[in-house]
Amino acid sequence: MKKTYITTGTKLTIEGNEYIVIEHIKDDQYKVLANGLASSDTKTFGLTDEYKTSKIAIYLDNDYYNSLPENIRNAIVETSIQQKVFSTGYDNGKNSPTWTGETKDAGIHKSFLPSWDEITKAARSTDKETLQTFVDGKYVWLRDAYSSLVLYVGVNGNLGNDYSYNICYVRPAFVLDISKVCAIVLLPLKSNNNTDYSRTF
Repeated sequence: MKKTYITTGTKLTIEGNEYIVIEHIKDDQYKVLANGLASSDTKTFGLTDEYKTSKIAIYLDNDYYNSLPENIRNAIVETSIQQKVFSTGYDNGKNSPTWTGETKDAGIHKSFLPSWDEITKAARSTDKETLQTFVDGKYVWLRDAYSSLVLYVGVNGNLGNDYSYNICYVRPAFVLDISKVCAIVLLPLKSNNNTDYSRTF
């Protein structure tokens, strides 16, 4: 029997919540993005642009993580993440950063803010109109930084930056072992023989 993998952009329903696959990590582990906000409230990133010890990292690893159903908590794989820390600027036509700076360790986390690369993978686009719909016309924090500022996806789907002490909404990401949950696939799967599938894990 050929191994079926879940492709980037696929939506999953787990314990009544929707998630979007960012990428396959290994075996049954997938990096996923919540298909909704962590809460109805905006959050401050923190006192600086440093993600590793930021207020938002603490919130996602504690309050948000503890709010998840037990089955999902048990399936989350703590993950080492990186933070891109500066850019020369933005290509407004392509709505993308031009990275020239270092990438630094952002710690090991249960749940975390997505990077620009991760949120655009989940959306399968950097197009402003697509991202505007994807973030539901809200300002959503990313974990990448620009100079002393933090990046976000704006209400118009634009890539922007702001001071860390200001507020945006939060779309959490985490790595999930889907062998430990009942995951219902909402979009087709693709196997290595290019056959489409739709099934429950």
